Amino acid sequence: MSHTAVENLTFTSPPLAATCTRYTVTWVYVGPPQKFSLTIGPPSILENATSIYRVLANDIDAASQEWTWPSVNVAQGPYVFLANGMGVGGTFEEKSPVFMASQVFFSGFLDLPQSTK
Repeated sequence: MSHTAVENLTFTSPPLAATCTRYTVTWVYVGPPQKFSLTIGPPSILENATSIYRVLANDIDAASQEWTWPSVNVAQGPYVFLANGMGVGGTFEEKSPVFMASQVFFSGFLDLPQSTK
């Protein structure tokens, strides 16, 4: 009886991402060496409607178990990540749990001139 390798990728990222800041996408991966593309999109899309997803990165090594998004640059709202790759048994696709992108305002974020009155 022959055995084929099975890819298993499970997202473990925090549920909140602040816009205009770094965000580390994390996952647990068990399987052979594998690369995948990471995309982002709304959580309520129909199956096979991946054209509305936006690619964030390609050729990510699944064994790295993390990828850092330099600056969250999507509108505030709910999203999911989608990992797409070509595995030993064919293509695979894994969707993350829903996470929220939210605007964060820092005091001192803008350097406003002082009034001269």
